Amino acid sequence: DLKRYQQPGDIVHCPTPSAACTNLLEIYATKTGYPMRTFDVVSAFPHAAEEDPNIYMKPPREWAEEAALEEAFGAKMSAAAWTQEQLDATTARANELQVEFAWNLVRVLYGRRPASSLYRDLFEEVVLSPASPVTDFRRGVVEPCVFHSPSTGCVLTHHIDDGRMV
Repeated sequence: DLKRYQQPGDIVHCPTPSAACTNLLEIYATKTGYPMRTFDVVSAFPHAAEEDPNIYMKPPREWAEEAALEEAFGAKMSAAAWTQEQLDATTARANELQVEFAWNLVRVLYGRRPASSLYRDLFEEVVLSPASPVTDFRRGVVEPCVFHSPSTGCVLTHHIDDGRMV
């Protein structure tokens, strides 16, 4: 409930294609004879950069165990030495969390409130990029999650990491 829980400055909005939009896409595919494809971007959110530099998390248990650290980083550095090195490199925030060491997230993690909108921004940036294979996509005015390419006739709709294309 964005009206109740959204904080000033929160950017968590993700538009959803309307039922009319979905119906029009199906009519467009039928009328033009173009095939319709659906897609789902796998592990989508971690592709987007985390905007808040102060997001820390405890590593999973398997990373915190000494054997896993030695396996991951080799016998050249003991787990205790590696842990101490990481603790020395972390900020005061990591110390406040009172964990042996913490990971500072540089990519969006599922479950964070802005995760879907940060990924959606990245997705739209890629679709509208001049480096995109289809460089003339235009965003819909009424439906912000619809893109149309006048040169190819391609129409793309998406909701976060799921989409349909004709």
